[in-house]
Amino acid sequence: MNTLIETALLDRLRTLDEDHQAEVLDFVEFIATRQAHAHRTLIDPARDFPRFTGTEPITEESVAFQRQIRDTEWR
Repeated sequence: MNTLIETALLDRLRTLDEDHQAEVLDFVEFIATRQAHAHRTLIDPARDFPRFTGTEPITEESVAFQRQIRDTEWR
């Protein structure tokens, strides 16, 4: 990582309270996990949006898919 960016991030991070620092950590972990699984196609909003907005009934397959995403991204 670029030293200037790393220094700027750490300086800003030190100014945040503990709750916001935890949010930043969660976000960084999310990005790292997403990058590690970038080869997989997860959700295509154009294709999958109607299934999750109530215009179609949610199937067991959809629930299982969401659980799989949750379990792999938040380890």
